[in-house]
Amino acid sequence: MQRKNTTAVQLVQYLENRQVKHIFGLCGHTNIAFLSALKNSAIDFVTVRHEQIAAHAADGYARVSGRASVLLLHLTPGLTNATTGVINAAMDCIPMVVIAGDVPTHYYGKHPHQEVNLHADASQYEIYRPFVKRSWRVDRAELFPEILEKAFHLAESGQPGPVLVNVPMDVFSTDISPDLFNRVQQNTRALSKPCLSEDTATQIVKALGTAKSPVLYVGGGITIAQANKELQAFVDHMQIPVAHSMMGKGAMVDTHPLLMGMSGFWGTKLVNDSCLNADYVLGMATRFKEADCSSWYDGYTFNIPHKTQLIHIDIEPSEIGRNYPVKIGAVADAKSALKTLLRVAKTLYPDGINRPLTRDSKNIINADTLSLFPDGAVIVNTARGGVVDDTALIEALQSGRIFAAGLDVFNDEPHFDKRYLDVNNVFLLPHIGSTTTDARTAMGNIAIDNMTHALSGTPMPHPVV
Repeated sequence: MQRKNTTAVQLVQYLENRQVKHIFGLCGHTNIAFLSALKNSAIDFVTVRHEQIAAHAADGYARVSGRASVLLLHLTPGLTNATTGVINAAMDCIPMVVIAGDVPTHYYGKHPHQEVNLHADASQYEIYRPFVKRSWRVDRAELFPEILEKAFHLAESGQPGPVLVNVPMDVFSTDISPDLFNRVQQNTRALSKPCLSEDTATQIVKALGTAKSPVLYVGGGITIAQANKELQAFVDHMQIPVAHSMMGKGAMVDTHPLLMGMSGFWGTKLVNDSCLNADYVLGMATRFKEADCSSWYDGYTFNIPHKTQLIHIDIEPSEIGRNYPVKIGAVADAKSALKTLLRVAKTLYPDGINRPLTRDSKNIINADTLSLFPDGAVIVNTARGGVVDDTALIEALQSGRIFAAGLDVFNDEPHFDKRYLDVNNVFLLPHIGSTTTDARTAMGNIAIDNMTHALSGTPMPHPVV
């Protein structure tokens, strides 16, 4: 008969009350008491063949659900096998509660089966210290409910990330008073996030409203905060071009006319030059990491603070000013901050902002801007989807005023205008953002070859790559 008041039994009840639906992990002798208690629960234990797979599955589940996932591990080999998956979650700010079994407390110092103690006894939890937000060792069963509650709150609050709760085997089997778990059950399940003050929002909107060439630079925190709609609403009203980090991919749809793309090592010249020439950059929910900022060297992606003033909004205070000095820094949740910014923007600029090449038309290449190109010009469009007035460009090509055009699209994409196939000197330059290095090189060479023929006056047939 199963005892009702063991830590393991009450842990299952606690997780059920937190509406945990799935636990990912593997069985081991140090967590078998918990798995035994789980057998009659509605919680689904997703077991796999290797702990790294379990960690990646828990990572993916948290990304989709928006809540902390639960990963159950055995002591040392289970804990170390999962490190890559947990680190991946940590680097991308994904909430996760890792519960790991450990050797029984009465075996500390005896080097029991599978323990790693070459440096110190009962210290396996320290393996995770460099990459989790907090690592706890439960020294007494009575402390477990309080530690577990803190773990969930820390994983999901501020800048999210994994935490580790290291539980000795005998703690799972210890009877404790139900009052201890009942007490933490009364706690709120979510903490209110920091908001942007009205005064700071006004200061930011005025700076962007009077800026000559502002850029909105967004990171993965936009998606984590589920602020995608708020971002687009603010961008549409203020008409600010958007660049994003690698993790910021998906913060806005690729076909939005103001989305330029990714910056840094793998960014395009259009994006890096736009960031370099900006007088103001509003960084939202981004850490300005090395790959996105070309190793922070001046003159490649950003010119902060020499030419560009940085406004940085992030939920984690330590990220603000870490890699670039800021003109205005604010600690706030991205979703609530964008709501406040939009409300202030609509008050200060009821009709939005009129910016050249964006507000007057949905397109960057349109009839008005084409008139600025000299006769015989060659246009290479490096942006995708919704940034070209196809009719205007086709007419310019047919009249011969524009000599050639290279379009960064695949000809089977939904927004590709098939009329281009009937016009001479049009070359389809493949979009290379998600292909392998070899494929990028091959496609790039084809694109260069196509445009070289165009400039020499001997255009090639329309290539389909």
